[in-house]
Amino acid sequence: MRSDAMVAQAEAYENLSRKAAMTLESATVHAGAVLANVSVRNANFPEEAILGAIRRGSATVVPRGSTLIHPGDELILLTTQEKSPQIREWLTEKTQ
Repeated sequence: MRSDAMVAQAEAYENLSRKAAMTLESATVHAGAVLANVSVRNANFPEEAILGAIRRGSATVVPRGSTLIHPGDELILLTTQEKSPQIREWLTEKTQ
């Protein structure tokens, strides 16, 4: 059952990616990074991206404004394929 759900999610992402020209970008937050220990509300994410999830260890956190970003968190952002290079650059700058 779980694998069926995972396949359905992968297919949904593929459809979104193809039809809406959207893509996911992700990066892991390092200790001492600009985003480490900052709330989502105060992180100033680019307008061209949406923070969709935070992977924290084996858990997935649905981000809220008050959610604190921890070192080691993997941030997963949704953006357009056109803006993807800029978002990747922003993520690299803010998570290293």
